[in-house]
Amino acid sequence: MKITDWNIIFKLKDFGEYLCNNDLLRLSMSSKSVRSYLSQNTLKSLNFSHFVDDRGYDSAVSMKKTCRYQELTRSKIKFAQELKLFNGNPSKLIVNDSREYYYLLYEIPRIFPIITTLVLNNSVFTMEVLQYLLNYDSLENFELTNNVIFYDKEFSYEYTINYPASLRSLKLRYNQCIEVHDANDTIDKTKVKHSKWGQFEFYADPKYLPNLTSFEYYMPKDRLYEGEDLIEFIKLNPQLKKLKFSGVEFNYELFNIIRDYENLTHLEMNFGYIFYNLINYEIPILYNIKHLCLQLDGIDVDDMIRDKFPNIEELVIEFDGGVTNEINRLIESFSNLKSLKFITNGESKDAKNLTLPELNNLEKFEINFNYEEGKFNLLNLNVKYCKRLRIITFTKNTSYSPFENSETNQKLIKNCEYLYFPHKLTFRKNT
Repeated sequence: MKITDWNIIFKLKDFGEYLCNNDLLRLSMSSKSVRSYLSQNTLKSLNFSHFVDDRGYDSAVSMKKTCRYQELTRSKIKFAQELKLFNGNPSKLIVNDSREYYYLLYEIPRIFPIITTLVLNNSVFTMEVLQYLLNYDSLENFELTNNVIFYDKEFSYEYTINYPASLRSLKLRYNQCIEVHDANDTIDKTKVKHSKWGQFEFYADPKYLPNLTSFEYYMPKDRLYEGEDLIEFIKLNPQLKKLKFSGVEFNYELFNIIRDYENLTHLEMNFGYIFYNLINYEIPILYNIKHLCLQLDGIDVDDMIRDKFPNIEELVIEFDGGVTNEINRLIESFSNLKSLKFITNGESKDAKNLTLPELNNLEKFEINFNYEEGKFNLLNLNVKYCKRLRIITFTKNTSYSPFENSETNQKLIKNCEYLYFPHKLTFRKNT
């Protein structure tokens, strides 16, 4: 029987997300060593949604139109008292799938004044709450994704956000603002779920953020005014090192802007059919890009991007279906390639036999099966032309069933050390 190293398990992301605060508190009381590891890792994060579950706090989202001021005040006092008992000093605040208790968020900065990472996802809150949380002087990483944000129309027609200058990483995606007459009142639940009146896509305001190095943005369709703001935002931040764009529309002016950004080494473009519109566009040569991530949708892009990224060392390509040897013409043009990853979203009858071309500097290769039926043992992989290749990895997203840990699988790639994780198989060549 193998000995489980719980010190490693405590560090896993899934471990902290699975347990609620009461579970973590009881676990920390089991021993001093466990408490020490939890304090160093898991208890560095405060999961707001887990914390408020089943504690009897009053909801700010109500079918009633009257403001229940006294009830909400009592809940705020109770929340602050219980939050002080949290067994840790978190630097990361996560608000996920939370729609009723946004008013309690005002209490967190008073108790935990040093938050470096703020994640707001799939939640409902007011513009005032959002701006209050962004007043953290220590905030370095901010994610704002899939949220509904209410703002008071009578107070202002604007819903701009003042991002702190301390930010190093900013991620914006799928956010909407909704006008209300009193954002501090309880919110009509029907409006949260069904109303489309007064909604706007939330966008990044053009502003120079001196410490910002990573920016991720979802580009919606038919919102030209937001595209102009995005272009201006990129122009104001030439210090960026990493850019990731996804969505429906793409403004090709971005290529002409970033080609002179000396610090920009990481570029991701996940648009599916973006390259159809690039047929009549000449991409400038981007010498500084070393990590490139592309999403392909069944179109031949070789002539469009060959020789446009001459210094690529890491390449990630996502395919709508299975990967075939037709991709070799493209990847063999990246002579400096050290790491290669394929993401497949489905099977293809031509994807059973895959031979990598001669890549003299390639050291790592990964195939991610992004679908339930993905099985690496049905793939005949030939890597004999990649003399420096040392690590071959097969992965699946954790939402799908895990790989089998069979003796047959272990022998599929010869002369390699075999490492098994449920959703990750690694073959390390013996030197």
